[in-house]
Amino acid sequence: MNSENTLRLQRFCGHEVYAVQKGEVFVNLPHEGELAILLNLEFHSGALIECTTPDDERGDEPSIEVNLPIPSLIASELVGKTVRVKKALDRARDTWNRIYVFEHEDLREIAATFVEATAEDCRLSLTARTQDPNHYDGSKPETIVKLEGWFPLAKLDEAAKSMARPPAPAKPASAKPASVRPASIKPTAAAVAAETPATEKRATRPSPRPVEPAKQTSTQQPTPTRAKQGSAKRPTPAKKTAQKLAPKPTPAKQTPPKKAPKKQPSKQVTAKKTARKLAPKPTPAKQAPPKKAPKKQPSKSTRQTPAKKRASKKAVPRKPARTATARKA
Repeated sequence: MNSENTLRLQRFCGHEVYAVQKGEVFVNLPHEGELAILLNLEFHSGALIECTTPDDERGDEPSIEVNLPIPSLIASELVGKTVRVKKALDRARDTWNRIYVFEHEDLREIAATFVEATAEDCRLSLTARTQDPNHYDGSKPETIVKLEGWFPLAKLDEAAKSMARPPAPAKPASAKPASVRPASIKPTAAAVAAETPATEKRATRPSPRPVEPAKQTSTQQPTPTRAKQGSAKRPTPAKKTAQKLAPKPTPAKQTPPKKAPKKQPSKQVTAKKTARKLAPKPTPAKQAPPKKAPKKQPSKSTRQTPAKKRASKKAVPRKPARTATARKA
């Protein structure tokens, strides 16, 4: 069994030994108010090498995470030194020393020793205490964690180079960049006069000449053109005064467009319209009221004469008059 790259859990019911599969490194440089450099190490175990605990007590492959304050980032200066960390949680640096089997558990009383170092790796020997990973209620004795593992030094070298770089010098605020005139723009007379000394100004000062207003040949406004950047020339003071004194062109008045004359109707159309107006309007015909149907007269066979009416009245029998005896009865 190679004890130089193993993770061992000494529990109340036996021990478990795992091979360390990978070691990861993170470096936390100190900020304002912090002194130490934190070396964050994570070790992940792999295959089970040796085990004396029952199957129902054994969990998954464990992994541990520790945060060690170190005085230097150079591996040769760390060899032979031991770093001790009592607490599992550091709230000031937001770090947590822990082991993971079933759940995360705290690692306390850590003692880490840097045993040896090569050009690329460093060997660490670590011991710590935690509660039993399968009985987190504290009913069982604590578990002792022992680690013998290698971790790479590439991240330490990168952090050392970043700290060794000198800070960039700050630019002075008073220094102003010299003004550079583009080559395509010619200097004006005023600019040249401002740059020449006073002695040269007296010798090369031109005699003043009267400025004549520019003559305007046409009343139309010139069409504006977009000049290319860098090719436009700056106007001289004489041109500026000539532009101010020159009369502004009066814009030509635009005549409104003539309206098209309305088409007049032909003589035939007007004659038809007048004929329609003079024609008499047709009067509506009066509707005759509907004739009433004549009453049907009874036929001669059914018509009764006055003699027949009397005979029918006489033929009706009359009721007998009541006598005194009949009334008594």
